[in-house]
Amino acid sequence: YFTEQSVAKEQGIIGQEIKMCADSPERQCFYNLLKALYVNHPIKIDIAGTVDTIAEITPDLLYKCYYTFYNLHNMVLAIAGNVDEDKVMEICDKMLKPCENMELETKLPDEPENVAQKKIFQSFPVGLPLFNIGFKCKPYEGRELFKKAGTASVALHLLIGSSSPLYKQLFDDGLINSQFGVEVFTSGGVFSPIISGESHDPEELYRRYLAEIERVKKEGFDKSQFDMIKRSMYGEIVRGMNNPERAADYLAESYFENSDAFYEAQVLAEMTVEDCENAVREMFDPEKSSISVVDNK
Repeated sequence: YFTEQSVAKEQGIIGQEIKMCADSPERQCFYNLLKALYVNHPIKIDIAGTVDTIAEITPDLLYKCYYTFYNLHNMVLAIAGNVDEDKVMEICDKMLKPCENMELETKLPDEPENVAQKKIFQSFPVGLPLFNIGFKCKPYEGRELFKKAGTASVALHLLIGSSSPLYKQLFDDGLINSQFGVEVFTSGGVFSPIISGESHDPEELYRRYLAEIERVKKEGFDKSQFDMIKRSMYGEIVRGMNNPERAADYLAESYFENSDAFYEAQVLAEMTVEDCENAVREMFDPEKSSISVVDNK
């Protein structure tokens, strides 16, 4: 199936895609943040690779990867919807052939607690400077990952989400606009609350964000605001369960984390405002934060 000709053709296509990614200021700003946060972890390397690295791919390497990683012992099939379970199993038995268990194990390099660099800049022809600001946190696994990610997400929305007082102040002062967003980015060995968007003064925004974090560490969150955000995020999970595609995602994600599809909702239901305040103290350490900026300078 894999031939020298087919590999060479695909290398040309992917090479063009890599160059397109390199021309995306949003993508570069995000990956620059990961470079700033992580010293050794491979997450700091663009997942697409480079034109030089994909040139090293051969049919033999693709076969080795296929038989190692595309292995039934590494797979879960999650199905949600109005289906006939017996018919599904009949198709699986016909199409999915038994194979050797490769006993895969992921080994990551040791990663220090400190960030690689506090600030990183790149020049791009953009209308407004772009920014990504992230905190480097202890990584988590399994059910603890769902719990910590859920708590960090609510804390992030309370700190600087679209219904927070800080968001309104920053918006009124022109330091953010409608392109602003927040997320808790997780991967194997990686956990980082991140904010991103456009700003005419990213470093002033960064300063105010850190000041708000320090204020919350002393004074705590507003309980009514916490209740509103908690209910809103809980509602999103419930709506997701009513979508077959999202429900299948929940099933697959929870399987690989040794959890269940309903645990994320349970975490939110049991969460307290004190949990979020503790998350800010634990996860939002200014010394373990970095800012990535892309602008015309």
